[in-house]
Amino acid sequence: MVRLIATDIRGDVSDDTLLLDQMPSISIDKGSSDYGVKAADIFWVRHGILRSTELRDSVDEQVIADILVAMIVGRPIERTREALDAVYEGQNSQLQAKFSLLSPNEWRSRFKWTIDLIDSLSVNARGDAVSLQSIVHRKPTTNPFPTIFSHIFLAIYQLRFEGDQDVASLNGLKESLSGIVNEVLKSAKGGMSGDKRQEQIDGLKGRIQRNFAFPAKPFSQTGGRLRMDFENALGRSQIETSLFEFKQGFVDLNPSGRTINKRLFEEVSITWSAMSNMLKPGKVGHIFIGVADTEDDANKISELDKIEIKLVRGKYVVGIDREAKILRKTLDEYVMQIKDQISAASGVDNKNLLLSNFDIVNYDGLNVIHITVEFDSSIKFINDKVYSREHSSTILLTSREIAHLSAEKARLGNAQVAS
Repeated sequence: MVRLIATDIRGDVSDDTLLLDQMPSISIDKGSSDYGVKAADIFWVRHGILRSTELRDSVDEQVIADILVAMIVGRPIERTREALDAVYEGQNSQLQAKFSLLSPNEWRSRFKWTIDLIDSLSVNARGDAVSLQSIVHRKPTTNPFPTIFSHIFLAIYQLRFEGDQDVASLNGLKESLSGIVNEVLKSAKGGMSGDKRQEQIDGLKGRIQRNFAFPAKPFSQTGGRLRMDFENALGRSQIETSLFEFKQGFVDLNPSGRTINKRLFEEVSITWSAMSNMLKPGKVGHIFIGVADTEDDANKISELDKIEIKLVRGKYVVGIDREAKILRKTLDEYVMQIKDQISAASGVDNKNLLLSNFDIVNYDGLNVIHITVEFDSSIKFINDKVYSREHSSTILLTSREIAHLSAEKARLGNAQVAS
């Protein structure tokens, strides 16, 4: 569990087996080159919580382990290596019993939700990036603060998941966290008792609670894709090209005529069917609309639509909000139009399955459509034709290939039912 959460936050999206030429896309690079994942861009280092050298020594996993214990038990343990070792050596029966109250995936999702919320504090009113380190300290500092961070995390977590309260004001929360180091939260050399840590957490909860409100929406119904999951998906697209497709949008980039290209709705439907046909159980395909995969398209959009492009893991997040504005529609109206057009192009037999996996990602104010594609034992036809994926290309299958696909789908479907 600790390792899974650590890889989620780091953005390590690799499979167990990689070709040598794929290694740069998942390595952590301390320097400033574009080779791999820059350590400075990873949550822990970007917010000043840990130094890049500590990240390489897996100190982030120690921080995660400490927080995870407090989440499960309901209060923090003593901040010493010995106390943490005792827990993970199976000497804490309370932890084992309480861990079983939720699924491992639920614990992981709650952890990631809290990280995402903290990360969302990193943009100021002008849209400039700021670090948590600069928010919580009155005076500039370069000192890491893992223990203080854990208390901030747990104060937010306890209000949300134990107090059943949602964040009502993100800006207010940021203001309440301003300058809390030494005012509310203090570090201690040589460790800190669990009771003393909870005392600090309670003090912080009292300071930030006015920015939360009852009742919280059930966690399973909050919807939307987490920021880190979105970023990691874009990173994985460099490795598993057949499972990803990117469209900048549906409006042409012709300066003389910004109109909807209706052919693209059918293209999305065909890509969806192709991914569904080639998927194996356990694999998931992704179609993102509002993400450009070439710098040329991104530059055109920036010039035409006067928006700030977000470069994320080699892809350019441009959103679909700009297209709604061009078409003089609200975002909801435009999304509904896109749903209707794609479902019409996909055919009666496919539209319900396609639309059930239709979601919106809001990334720094830019809304992106995300369609997930999952394994299905039946072949998907579009206009009586069958497609599949070969690397990043969509290909039309021959009659012989369709027969082979049908047999393979039946075999995989039977194996899935049997398991």
